[in-house]
Amino acid sequence: MTAATQRSEVPVTAELVHAILLKTGGWQGADLRVLLYYLTAAPIGGIVRETGKEIAHKLMLSEGNVSKSIKRLRDGEWITLAYSVGNVRFHKVGPQTLALTGASAPAEQPMAEVHHLSLHRSRDRG
Repeated sequence: MTAATQRSEVPVTAELVHAILLKTGGWQGADLRVLLYYLTAAPIGGIVRETGKEIAHKLMLSEGNVSKSIKRLRDGEWITLAYSVGNVRFHKVGPQTLALTGASAPAEQPMAEVHHLSLHRSRDRG
């Protein structure tokens, strides 16, 4: 399944963007741009597996501004922490955003699957 196919499950429509604009009218700085990035970078509710530094580079914003926007968006439940690896945090859209889409949170996405291999020694080692 391609990313375009996955995103079509809950489309980002003009009505959704309009509702977000109305709810976020008083926001400062880059918050709306960062939220729209999270909304469109993965299927809605999916984890955006990019760092704040990568997002800042793509949006042509400073890392500091993106970091502050992520904190404000997380505090307002527009995005939510999905998982951390060391000091690096990865987020997905949060309950406030999901409520506007009419979507529910998808099942958790595993970071990786682990398969155990059993090692058996051959008994015939002539």
